[in-house]
Amino acid sequence: MYPYSLYLAFLQLKSHRILTAIIALAIGVGVASTMTIFTVIHVLSRDPLPGRSHLLYYPTLDSRPDNWHADGPDPSLNLTWLDASNLLAAKRGVRQAAMAGGELLLKSDAPLALPAMVQGRYVTPDFFPMFGVPFLTGRAWNAQEETERVHVMVINASLSRRLFGTTNSVGKLIRTRDTEFTVIGVINDWAPRPLFYNDVDGKSFSREDDFFLPLHTAVDMGTNTTGNRVCWGSDSNPSLTSDQCTWLQFWVELQPDQVAGYETFLANYQRQQADAGRFSHRGSAHLYPLNAWLKRQNLIPNGVWLQFALVSCFFFVCLVNIFSLLLTKFMGRASEVSVRRSLGARRRDVFLQFTMEASLIGFVGGILGLALTQIGLAIVHGQPDSYAKVVHTDITMLAATLVVAVLGCVLAGAIPAWRASSVAPSLYLKD
Repeated sequence: MYPYSLYLAFLQLKSHRILTAIIALAIGVGVASTMTIFTVIHVLSRDPLPGRSHLLYYPTLDSRPDNWHADGPDPSLNLTWLDASNLLAAKRGVRQAAMAGGELLLKSDAPLALPAMVQGRYVTPDFFPMFGVPFLTGRAWNAQEETERVHVMVINASLSRRLFGTTNSVGKLIRTRDTEFTVIGVINDWAPRPLFYNDVDGKSFSREDDFFLPLHTAVDMGTNTTGNRVCWGSDSNPSLTSDQCTWLQFWVELQPDQVAGYETFLANYQRQQADAGRFSHRGSAHLYPLNAWLKRQNLIPNGVWLQFALVSCFFFVCLVNIFSLLLTKFMGRASEVSVRRSLGARRRDVFLQFTMEASLIGFVGGILGLALTQIGLAIVHGQPDSYAKVVHTDITMLAATLVVAVLGCVLAGAIPAWRASSVAPSLYLKD
């Protein structure tokens, strides 16, 4: 029955090519505009570390004074050096790491290599196993090397090729600020999207870290940091180790049975620091799961949501027009339906055929929508926004485009199909 209904639907669409093309174009344009913006939202809201994100948490403490009224970045989003050091020393998680962004001018010992100004990160040792950083060669430094301030560095494959012409650069030297560092590890080109462990900014989707230095070594050297550094107090130029400057990001890995205990630990730490006179705010410590932390940062711009609302309204208008066209198309065949009904066809058989026609039109429109969606994404790639270059369609979005197109046509054609299959044969057989 179904193959026969599909065959009849194909014959009907073939005999009404112009009307079929108009309806397919309407559903194709509507679904393409919607899926283009939905693909952007899908990319911006995806999990940056599948399989690991459910174990990663971001703790925050509020160390601001009572008279804090600045309009800049919220200091409670990062930690001071003292607080990060205390949380590291407590070792309440499976792993924990403090980190901050930085920018350095690096020069290799290769004879023809040019200096490179690159962005990277100052981290503690647990950073690499906690986030599953993939190594091509070598290793990361350990806790003892961090404590001893050993001058070592981990770089990514792109920087290794740029400085040394090869990804096998373990043991080679890199100079920065009159200090030499030994490369002990090379990682694959690894850049989670978004770059969740970084201060959330306009480059969360466009940048990657080319190098990684031991955090304590970087602080001892007085290296420059990037990201949000917020200070208060009377000192006009406080050091990185000041307890009146927040600039460090901190992540902890917790098993499910450790989460409640860590939340209690954070709350107690907040109260202890308040009792000691450091914190003026009591009870404002928080522990965010990775994906909840990303939602808090509002990575999807308001403009994208506005565009999604507009294209959704446009898609609804397309469905209304398709409804009208299908109603006209199906009701125009009332005489044919009456003859089929009088010859023994059941109402559900007629309804099924009309639904098949709507589905087939939706499928054709979906194929057209796939092509138009690629054009829409090409336009997005030309935008100056940081996320534009990483937006791409995947098998999920391809399947969703076809499903939305077919489902939209079926829904738009359900009432016309029901009305056309419900006509009284006697009214039309007289004619």
